[in-house]
Amino acid sequence: MNQPTKTRITNLLIAYLITFVIYNLGHFAPSDILLGGIFVIVYQLLKKRDMLGNMGENALAMRHLRLASALDEKRLKRTTFILAIIFTLSYIIYAGSAFCADLDNALFASVYNVATSLGVFAIFYISINMVLRYMVQPRQNTVSRAKAFNIKGWLLYSLVIFMAIIPMLLLNFPGTMTVDSFYQLNQARGIVPYSDHHPWVHTLLIKIFFNLGYMLSGNVTVGIGTYSIMQMLIVALTVGYATASIEEISGSKKGSLIILVGFIICPYNLAYSITMWKDIIFSAFVLLLTITLYRIYVMQIPLKAKDTIIFSISGLMMCLLRHNGFYAYVLTLGIIILSEFIKYIKTRKDILKKHSYNTEQLRQLFYIFLATIGIVFIINHPIQSAFNVEQGDYAHNLAIPLQQIGRTVMYNGEITDIEYEQLEKINSLQYIHNNYIPGGADNMIQWLVAGDSAYFENHKGEYFRLWLAVGLRNPISYLEAFLEQTKGYYTTMMPEQIAYYGILENKDKLDNFPIIGLRWRIKINEICDKIQNVVPIYAILYSMGACFLILIMCAAGKIYKKQYTMLYVYLPYFALTLSIIIATPLVADLRYAYPLMLAMPTLLAMTMTRDS
Repeated sequence: MNQPTKTRITNLLIAYLITFVIYNLGHFAPSDILLGGIFVIVYQLLKKRDMLGNMGENALAMRHLRLASALDEKRLKRTTFILAIIFTLSYIIYAGSAFCADLDNALFASVYNVATSLGVFAIFYISINMVLRYMVQPRQNTVSRAKAFNIKGWLLYSLVIFMAIIPMLLLNFPGTMTVDSFYQLNQARGIVPYSDHHPWVHTLLIKIFFNLGYMLSGNVTVGIGTYSIMQMLIVALTVGYATASIEEISGSKKGSLIILVGFIICPYNLAYSITMWKDIIFSAFVLLLTITLYRIYVMQIPLKAKDTIIFSISGLMMCLLRHNGFYAYVLTLGIIILSEFIKYIKTRKDILKKHSYNTEQLRQLFYIFLATIGIVFIINHPIQSAFNVEQGDYAHNLAIPLQQIGRTVMYNGEITDIEYEQLEKINSLQYIHNNYIPGGADNMIQWLVAGDSAYFENHKGEYFRLWLAVGLRNPISYLEAFLEQTKGYYTTMMPEQIAYYGILENKDKLDNFPIIGLRWRIKINEICDKIQNVVPIYAILYSMGACFLILIMCAAGKIYKKQYTMLYVYLPYFALTLSIIIATPLVADLRYAYPLMLAMPTLLAMTMTRDS
């Protein structure tokens, strides 16, 4: 091992130890993204120390300085400043209540708040500037020419992922099931009527593979296990495809390694792969859509039959496997088609570039978009009606407004007597005083569902006006309710719910039958469930909000470099996050943001492996 490599490893260890001391003595949450900023600063300071000490003889350092001088410092500082503001505001939402310690004096508390906020801003500004400088600095083209897609490589990478999941299945056979899983399985088995509360198409997938296993064995456990294996295959093939695609596009194995390691080192990926939830297969298809967008628009690989098929199927499944997926798909494709159409119009006006735009590709994309919306409409309406699929409760779409009303009632906000009477027509307000929980809308949803929901359905306009009027008089209460309900998806907050391991207690007496590790199963599951609580910086990989902030930084880097088509790749995740914070029932449930978490290693590989 040569000296520079040893020095890098030593500096990484030292930087981590310093960060760990700050984490341990400062009582930080292990997922705190501030620790990531501190780690980057400490490591870069150590690196600068070594570079300055060897400036006269270190050619690498001289090259770094030459490249850095080519950067547009003004634009870089402006980009850094905007990002630091965003990160600081996010951090204030996350931990602002702790800024003023236990001070009661308003003046002292304000000074404490300002000083702490400025300190947080400084840490983010310095660390973000260092990361951006690395991301956007000019590089020599060291990437080899793109290879042809390697089918054998895809299958090999898929096998690696599948083999990584198998121990989790064998420890928890036939898989993991929660309340939502039992509800869908009972529909698949014909025990209860079909409902679209969870997407009907996913229930049909459960039905197909459960029935296959049950038909072959006559055993419910084997039926559940058959579905788990099917889901494992979809996840493995999808992540394997992402890995092989990055290798094909970049001509390098570095990006492939990022994806494989990124998947395997997060136990929730392994646990989710055997969990009977719609979110898992949905996330896999969003990843497929993302890869195709990257191939078409960033790498400008001509649209082939394979890409057309993958893009069409992944988009359709994105719309059918989760209700908010449809809105995210429409927003994503709508922005891309509009952007490409504007680009086409501009190209037509430029005589020199008249024939340079691929109109056939835009036409194909538009047709796929229209066909997808049409098929989704047919499945969700006439076909579901033909199969007597019941619609889910409308109240689940109103998590945020219900929490805002609930908080205003709970803390005796400004509500008129007439408005109180109007709310009492739905259900008792004493229920709100007894059951309102910031960040958890289930109780407020239940307040509506268990009350006179039919009356509400028939007077939606009146209650919309009531919600608006109360909000205009209590804007702070509404804002606080919104932040409390959504902050887990855009701050460094740790998730309140991550993964389950095994079949939860149920009235059908279904249980796990571990194939291996019966004596170690509970301990291994416990380690997988809690490892993020004791390992700082690594735990950032568990925070949906922290990963979203990193995605914003990646997007800012591409905007700085004027590589705007890369934003198409990030669009599905911005759209999904927007759809989540509009109607999330839980403040920080990792499964809701799992598309971003599953795709994060791939997005980083796409961002960093090549100047797109």
